[in-house]
Amino acid sequence: MIFILYGAQWLPAALPLSALLVAQFFGVAFGMNWELFVLRGETGRQARYEVARLVLGVPIFVIGCLFSILAAALVAGVAVTVLTQIFGRHHIGFRVSLAQWRPITTFGLQMMSVSGVAMITGKLSDLLLGRILGVAALGLYGRASNLSGIIFENLYGTVTRVVFVQLSKDYREGGDWRGTYLRSFAMITAFMWPFLIGLVLYYPHVRRLAQLDRYAIPKVYRDSGILTVMAVLPALVTMIVYDWSPRTPLPVVAGVGILGIALWFGTIIVMRHPLHDEMLIVWRRFRKTRAVV
Repeated sequence: MIFILYGAQWLPAALPLSALLVAQFFGVAFGMNWELFVLRGETGRQARYEVARLVLGVPIFVIGCLFSILAAALVAGVAVTVLTQIFGRHHIGFRVSLAQWRPITTFGLQMMSVSGVAMITGKLSDLLLGRILGVAALGLYGRASNLSGIIFENLYGTVTRVVFVQLSKDYREGGDWRGTYLRSFAMITAFMWPFLIGLVLYYPHVRRLAQLDRYAIPKVYRDSGILTVMAVLPALVTMIVYDWSPRTPLPVVAGVGILGIALWFGTIIVMRHPLHDEMLIVWRRFRKTRAVV
């Protein structure tokens, strides 16, 4: 396909990239074990996995971005696959068997028909865009798509994994999952819509950040990572102490949440984060408004 659209001059560069893309599918095959214990409702193991994935995955992806986006995605995929095998090792098995081969084959063909068509359509659209706009424009488009993928993977993707566990539990216990679905859908849209629209409104600032030097974005990740650790550390310690139990006392949960918010604000002040300047501006305007009234 690359030969037809772009000519033979791009084949030497396209072949190594194609090999790296194929390598990602092996990680997906091994990572399927994670879905087994997610669907069985092992929420404690799932929560520990998500924490480890975010703590390790984001720095690994940032380091990989210093080389290339594809290298970052490949290295991050390998890291996630290793974490999957660590946390889901009691589900790992490589025994060759024909047990339940018919439903497995049916499910595999259904997944291939859905995801395969979507993947082929996406790749063809990328190739056509590159043919029409040029390879440089296609590279910029790919980087922008990866940024949106990071946002959805770390926000929407994390939430939906938890929702899927509860939906499967409701289905097994009674078959009625409508209430859980509607409640989850309401919470996700209530959070994602303001976030995405706000990102569009702040587009000039986002574009200015994208035009900084190559080491500026990792610094932003570093500062945001420190703020995240300080905000969630009390909750992480509390859930480890209570063994990730859903029956953790609500006063403890509320107190830990308040402590996390306080640590988050304190870290912003100590680091002189840009949010600190914004909060000072808002506070001064608020005081000025009160003085006028």
